[in-house]
Amino acid sequence: GLAASLRTASDIQAAMLPGDFATLGAVAGVEIHAKLLPAREVGGDLYDVFPLSDGHLCLLVGDVSDKGVPAALLMAMTQTAIRAAAERSVEGGGPPGPSEILAEANRMLCRNNPQAMFVTLFLAIWDASNHRLRYANAGHNPPRRYRTGESWEPLSVQANIALGVLPDQAFGTEETRLDAGEALLLYTDGITEAMNPAGAAYGVRRLDAALAASDRRHPSRVVNNVLADAARFSDGAPQSDDMTCLAMVVA
Repeated sequence: GLAASLRTASDIQAAMLPGDFATLGAVAGVEIHAKLLPAREVGGDLYDVFPLSDGHLCLLVGDVSDKGVPAALLMAMTQTAIRAAAERSVEGGGPPGPSEILAEANRMLCRNNPQAMFVTLFLAIWDASNHRLRYANAGHNPPRRYRTGESWEPLSVQANIALGVLPDQAFGTEETRLDAGEALLLYTDGITEAMNPAGAAYGVRRLDAALAASDRRHPSRVVNNVLADAARFSDGAPQSDDMTCLAMVVA
């Protein structure tokens, strides 16, 4: 019946997400871990990590506007569109940058979006040879970054608009440097908007406190600590949105 079909869909969705973080990160001189907790059997959050043809590492987190089966279908389409866009070579023969990947994926999603759903998404490309992180944003909440000797803070990002809205939307590429021991957390607003029984939201301040209390040398501990802290805060209130985070620590 329907329950079995949803379980199957959930298994398929989980299988689309990368799991071999050790191999993916080792090649790029980083450690990575990510986890997605859907609010229902299937969800609209996504994360992905994959190498580009030049050996750089592409990482992203996204959040579809809807929930349930329609959101899960658009999540799968988005992941496919991003990977297809990343595999096209630009003039000069190299792989495209973050803004080109988002622009191409956005065109694909605008062509095939009868429900008028949209996807917020943050995408970054990591170059281990010069410790450069280039990134572009499509309406997603800014990641948190840790600089040596400082606290966790928001990464400076352009807001832009979500994917799937305007076919000709341009997305600017920005960049920063991450040195050894520095870290990045991409997440969806299912975490910061998690509610407790009194109707208060978890919020960015609690997120930063959970990050500060995490052992940032191990991205799996960062991810698990944030998700556990949000669950403790929710105190049994039903999870209303998918919760996803992806942590990267420079080795």
